[in-house]
Amino acid sequence: MAKTVIACSRRRYVLALAALGGDALAQGSPAYPAAASAPVATPADARHFYVVTVHLDGATGTTASAAHPAEAYPMQALPAGGGLLLRPLSAEGNWSVRAFMFQPSQVIVPAGAPVTLTFVGVQGVSFRIAVDGVAEQVTIRRGEIRSVTVPAEQPGIIGFRALDHAPSMTGQILVLPR
Repeated sequence: MAKTVIACSRRRYVLALAALGGDALAQGSPAYPAAASAPVATPADARHFYVVTVHLDGATGTTASAAHPAEAYPMQALPAGGGLLLRPLSAEGNWSVRAFMFQPSQVIVPAGAPVTLTFVGVQGVSFRIAVDGVAEQVTIRRGEIRSVTVPAEQPGIIGFRALDHAPSMTGQILVLPR
């Protein structure tokens, strides 16, 4: 099985360490910084993360309401791929946009051991998920879970993405040096 890991840039490594509070990894302390939403594994962790499928919805209209001021319908199309959906303007002037994503979309681990991602189908009918370094795609439907274990021996980035919900439904495992 091929292992695909992209080298981690110095800038990204420095940003990750800053998000961890500088020396959190060196001290081996649990690091769940308030400023960063990415779960961080410490050496004592099982390196197992639950990643749920979610979508965000934004709804408004071309006429003002108690909930929203009037908003013009966008003239620019959203990128293709199924991850970003702009609903057609209704006869009443209402419209909405939806963005699919993983939550969390990034996990941070020290190098040295495999990482397991358990994908949980919550919102959306189904997802075909590809993970770098894993030959077989994972397919999940709402209410199902599927786990994938990937090696994280070397520093770098291991990406994952929903093939039918591009470009927004992507994530990464950021593997930091020990």
